[in-house]
Amino acid sequence: MTETFLDDLADEVIAKHSDALERLTIVFPNRRAGLFFRRALAKRIDKPVWSPSIISADDFIQSLTPLKSAHKLKLAFELYKTYLEHSKTEESFDRFFFWGEVLLKDFEDIDKYSVSAEKIFENLRDQKIIEAEFDFLTEEQKELIRSFWASFGNKMSKHQEDFLKTWEILAKVYAGYQKTLKDQGLGYKGMMHKDVVERIKSGEVEHKYDRLIFAGFNALTHTEEKIFCWFIENIQASVFWDADEYYVSDSRQEAGTFLRMYRKHPVLGKTFPKKFKDGFYGDENKEVSVTGFALNTGQTKLLGQKMGELKEEIENAGEEMRPERTAIIVPDENLLFPVLQALPESFKKLNVTMGYPLKKTSLFGFFEQLTELQSTIRRQDSFGHRQVTRLLRHPYLMGFDPKLANENISLINRLNLTQVSIKELKQDEEFYPMIFRQVTDIADYCKYIQDLLVFVSEKIVDTENSDPTFEKEFIFHFYTEINKLRELVAESSDIKIGLPTFIKLVRQVAGSLRVPFSGEPLNGIQIMGVLETRNLDFDNIFILSMNETSFPATPSQHSFIPYNLRKGYGLPTFEQHDSMYAYLFYRMIQRAKRVHFFYNTEGGDGKTGEMSRFLYQLLHEYAPRAKNGVKRSVLSDEARALSEKKLVARRSSLTEEALDKFTGNGEKKLSPSAINTYLDCRAKFHFRYIARLREPDEVVDEVDPATFGTILHNTLESLYARLKKRKNSGEVLKSDFETLRKWLPETVDEGFKEIFGAGETEFRFEGRNVIARDIVLKLASKVLDRDAEYAPFNIVALEMDVKGALEIDTDQGKRTVNLGGRIDRIDEKDGVYRVVDYKSGQDKKEFSSVESLFDRKAKDRNKAAMQTILYSSLFARETGIDGAVEPAVFNSKELFSDKFETRLSMKEGRSPAKPLADVRDLEEPYAEQLKIVLEEIFHPETDFEQTDDSKSCVYCPYTGLCHRD
Repeated sequence: MTETFLDDLADEVIAKHSDALERLTIVFPNRRAGLFFRRALAKRIDKPVWSPSIISADDFIQSLTPLKSAHKLKLAFELYKTYLEHSKTEESFDRFFFWGEVLLKDFEDIDKYSVSAEKIFENLRDQKIIEAEFDFLTEEQKELIRSFWASFGNKMSKHQEDFLKTWEILAKVYAGYQKTLKDQGLGYKGMMHKDVVERIKSGEVEHKYDRLIFAGFNALTHTEEKIFCWFIENIQASVFWDADEYYVSDSRQEAGTFLRMYRKHPVLGKTFPKKFKDGFYGDENKEVSVTGFALNTGQTKLLGQKMGELKEEIENAGEEMRPERTAIIVPDENLLFPVLQALPESFKKLNVTMGYPLKKTSLFGFFEQLTELQSTIRRQDSFGHRQVTRLLRHPYLMGFDPKLANENISLINRLNLTQVSIKELKQDEEFYPMIFRQVTDIADYCKYIQDLLVFVSEKIVDTENSDPTFEKEFIFHFYTEINKLRELVAESSDIKIGLPTFIKLVRQVAGSLRVPFSGEPLNGIQIMGVLETRNLDFDNIFILSMNETSFPATPSQHSFIPYNLRKGYGLPTFEQHDSMYAYLFYRMIQRAKRVHFFYNTEGGDGKTGEMSRFLYQLLHEYAPRAKNGVKRSVLSDEARALSEKKLVARRSSLTEEALDKFTGNGEKKLSPSAINTYLDCRAKFHFRYIARLREPDEVVDEVDPATFGTILHNTLESLYARLKKRKNSGEVLKSDFETLRKWLPETVDEGFKEIFGAGETEFRFEGRNVIARDIVLKLASKVLDRDAEYAPFNIVALEMDVKGALEIDTDQGKRTVNLGGRIDRIDEKDGVYRVVDYKSGQDKKEFSSVESLFDRKAKDRNKAAMQTILYSSLFARETGIDGAVEPAVFNSKELFSDKFETRLSMKEGRSPAKPLADVRDLEEPYAEQLKIVLEEIFHPETDFEQTDDSKSCVYCPYTGLCHRD
């Protein structure tokens, strides 16, 4: 078994303090290390003794100052009051809060690193003045300055512009803020650190410590350094460093940056050993592997596989695998739940030290949806349909009464309710009325959320969850935090805080809330975050998400103090952040026997597919000199091949049964759009026309391309139907268009109301629908202009259903396929019948050949022409009229062109385009090509595979089935 840092520390404690353990205090960076240390110490003691006091660094600092840590919101309130006092402005708290948080963070750093607030804010003011007064420089000179001064000339954000007005008073705000908090006996962490240092300088520090050990520290703040040194010099406190000679002695290793600096320190340097152990090259049996995988879920599945293999390997060697000697490090908390699911059943004992975040639970989703619901109220007791539907689909509402929830979802979709009135919802007597009501203020919002938390805890979690303890724990903590916020707001009634700002505060609190998993913390496999690994050592370590941006994590850039001043005054910058992560990286693997790294080779969601720089260092610096080297493998190609495997819907007896309905006496007809669908993607054709998978009903509240086309089409149909009814004739004269234009606005409005205005809630043109209405008006008006140019003509039919049949050859002999569809409009002039198809897209009217209309591989296949020709052919054959039948496409893109033309045209090679004056001219070659496609559809060996063109899948409703979503 690995000799750990805590084992070494326990040996040190026994050797030097066994005579008076009760007088000893050991300070660790965090509390978890203390738990493990107690066990290590207990193994070395065979009789009852008083245990040493074991505390965290925060608890240690707290014990040295009378100041108490204040709540985040209390700190914000007091800072706001101080700011108003010195700025003489009337800025609202809602505006102040979010830049005030940044200011408070800067105060934290200033205090922790013992920086003079007066001097740094004076320099900050001067720098801003210089930047503002550099207008006399040429652009070339400014560019030269920018090359070495990155912040020069940058355009400031709105928050920075507001902050510019306060440069002159920042030092006064800082001093006044400190006095205000100190008078109340309160402080923030940095202020408490500063207070201890000031007490040390003045000789006023009071403490209870006799013997003291600082264990496992690395990157100390300036105040921590001063405090530690004082105790070393005054009570002979000792420091027990956790390090490895590999990175401490090598000046190129950033992991040892802080330790090399402390080694030279006049006080801290005396606490260093002559040499640290070498856990890298000194351990010849260390095994290290690096594996890349194309998907995040692939990492977790591979982890489960590797865990099983490790257990088998250890047991085959005649040893016992001790779960507590194995750790899984999860830098990206989004992988926590997939990790838990991926572990083999043989690993039953787990200890998730990082705790489970509230924001990953159904409870947080419920809270977010309640909050979003309140933000969509446009009129009293009327909510946005999306938020209502999401709530109805939430597990709490579905678990409470699934029938009621589903009935309401169906109602909203069926009536296309864009705004849902409470009166329109079917409700129970208790739960729904609690949810679907309007919140008026902060107190009411708190009551709203807390009442629902209690209801969920008592009525839903207990009945729907076999083990409700975990979820109830979240509810309890969340309820308590809301209480704290509500009380703080009530105590500061002199500060006006808006409900949206308060909601953001609640979201922040909820987003950071974690509840530890139940279980014995010292037993089982340890699943933890990166920072929790400090001072802990394991035989077997599995580390996921070893990508740039995940490890090291991207540092926060929120500060009003620019990099050059931070660097000059010794405030932390990204260099220190990277050095700290380098230390954490090497420290957690330095004593391990087996180390497995996993990284994602694919980018996305703000992550890169690049391996962490620390892995590159390991491969290039450590691997060549290590006995076992580093095993590296990339499984991304296999994973990608698996993920890109083409979906194929195999033909079956059910397929034949469904297709039979399109033949002979069957009741169904293949439409031109169905044939276009087959040519685009056979799998989509199968889902829609064979499997008859319904596309989910969805409420349409904004005009997407399909809805846009529907409104335009319905508007034109309504106009001509109204004219035809008024005149009792299909005749359309040039003089009729004045009337049609008068009717146009109200007809467009009716078209919108037909789609968006169902239910009790009155439809109003808002947002993008106002723009969409204007566009529909312009397009419809232009269609009327084009029709006026063509008039006089006769409307023969509007929305006319046509049908026909085509005989094909199959293995079972000849079969008749039924064809049919609905034509938008048929008009007649001088014996020429136009079959009109309205198109709101960018469809072209030109095609190269009849064959090209059916060529699925052609990217520019003219779908509109293929469809309109079939409509025209069916009309000609069904009616048997003598006049020419002309396919016509009204394309919205070309309506405003001087060369507007409704007729289709065929352009073969370099020959001039030839307008299609009569569909009968192409009837025979068209029927031949159509027959080929139909025979393919009905061939017994034809399967239905997804298209190779993934771009055509963007708006497909079946992408989830094909795994292309």
